[in-house]
Amino acid sequence: TEEANSNTEEGLNQLATNYIAAVGGTDNLKAIDACITRLRLTVADSARVNDTMCKRLGASGVVKLNKQTIQVIVGAKAESIGDAMKKVVARGPVA
Repeated sequence: TEEANSNTEEGLNQLATNYIAAVGGTDNLKAIDACITRLRLTVADSARVNDTMCKRLGASGVVKLNKQTIQVIVGAKAESIGDAMKKVVARGPVA
């Protein structure tokens, strides 16, 4: 599974890239934050977020607070995934 590979830096970067794609790519992703168990993301349009893909990546759920604010419930690795997402975004676009 994707989650099993998230223990290595390479696996974590791939998981982060996959989550970026699942929320509509870098052009839809405006801000990344994390709390203990959730990725707190600001997006241009929450309708572009693929809940099913997020769940396939290991998320237990996606909460859409409004059209721009979502939370992806990923468990204890939220901060690690969030940090990896920031690094992936800094390297360039993800579709």
